[in-house]
Amino acid sequence: MANILLTTHWSDGDVMPFVRIGTILKQRGHKVTLFTHCYYEQIARDAQLDFIAWDTPEQYKNMIFDMANYTDTLAGSAEIQAFCEKYEGIDVRLTEYAKIAKRCGPEDTVIVAKNRSGIAALLAAEKFKYPIIYIYICPFELESILIYHDLFREKLRKEANDLRNRLGLKPVDSWISWQCSPKVHLGIWTKWFYNESNEWPGKVDPVGYPGVSSEKLSQNTLSDDLQTIFDEDPSPLLITGGTSKQIKP
Repeated sequence: MANILLTTHWSDGDVMPFVRIGTILKQRGHKVTLFTHCYYEQIARDAQLDFIAWDTPEQYKNMIFDMANYTDTLAGSAEIQAFCEKYEGIDVRLTEYAKIAKRCGPEDTVIVAKNRSGIAALLAAEKFKYPIIYIYICPFELESILIYHDLFREKLRKEANDLRNRLGLKPVDSWISWQCSPKVHLGIWTKWFYNESNEWPGKVDPVGYPGVSSEKLSQNTLSDDLQTIFDEDPSPLLITGGTSKQIKP
C-alpha cells in the first residue's frame, strides 16, 4: 500500500479527474489524500479520500470572481500576471508546500500533481526525494505552458529560484525544463486524440480516461441525432468550448 498525494487546482475539469484517479487508487488499497480547493471537500469525502483544502470558502469565492475577470480570452499579459501573482505567488506556493510536507512522512509516498500548478508538489517531491507524476488534463495544456513560458520566461525562472532558495534547493536555469523534470508525464486522453507536439521539450504518454477502457467507450450508445451525424460523416470535426464556468460572470 502506498501513500498517494494528489494535488490539483482550479475548477471541475481540473479536479474531477483527480477524484476519479483517487477513487481507483483507493479501491486498490492505497492511502489517498486529495489536495485542492475547499469547494471539493464533500466530493472527496464521498469518494472516501482524505482531504486537505488549499483555501477557505471566502478565498475560494474570491478566486472564482477573479477568474471571471482575469481569465477572459481577451485579457492581456497584465491581467494574467495580476491573477498569477495573487493565486500562484511565492507565499501561496510556500503555504501549499507546508501542507503537502505534513503528509510526506511514509517512505512509500508517491505524489501525483496537475502540471504547471503543481509547483508546491514538485518542490516537495524534490525536497523529500519522492517520485512525482505529472498529469495533463487535455493536449492544449502543453501548448498553453509553452505560451506561458514565452510570456513570462525570466519572471518564472526568478520566482522558481526564489522558492528553491527558501527551501535550500539549487537554482535552475530554465523554468520550462524544471516543469519537465518529473520522470513520468501522463496525458489522460487517448492516443488518437492528439499528435505529439514537436515543440514540447518532454514526453507525455497518453493513457486514456481514468478507469474507462477503450472497450467500454466503444459500447456507449449515441443519441439518434448524434448517430445521424456519424452515419453521414464518420470523421466529424470535434469542437469544444471547454468546461469552465468562469469565463464570464
